[in-house]
Amino acid sequence: MPSRKAIIFAVHILAEDQIEISNYFAKSRDNKFDGIDHGLGIADLPIIGGCAAYLECSKVAEYPGGDHIVFLGKVERFYRFPKCPLAFYCGKYAVASPHDGVPISPGGRAQQENCSIERPDDPLSASSHNGLGTPHGEESQTALAARLKTD
Repeated sequence: MPSRKAIIFAVHILAEDQIEISNYFAKSRDNKFDGIDHGLGIADLPIIGGCAAYLECSKVAEYPGGDHIVFLGKVERFYRFPKCPLAFYCGKYAVASPHDGVPISPGGRAQQENCSIERPDDPLSASSHNGLGTPHGEESQTALAARLKTD
């Protein structure tokens, strides 16, 4: 969970093969990223490798949510990769299935021909942006980090 003092945070959409990572983050730890494959995003925000997608956000507001704090954020940049997302439904892990009307490929996956997936398969394998691929967003990482520190 992000710190109440956080001005930026990431939302990770784990891939269907990342159940172990989901279980790892479900437990309390002092340093949640020890031993986890990750890169660095805006202002050195830890970004988990191998995700289906992730969003880098600046905090707009926070609200109490029982034993949690709910952050409302403005998406500054987002990345998506050609992976199926992991879901949690009725107390069990699940995977998303295609909606009616979505063409299914011969391998059983929804076709992604209308998606503009132009990033590498894994955010840590790219050579630019600290290995995070090409972001959706026009502001450079340095300019964005500077703006977030002054906002």
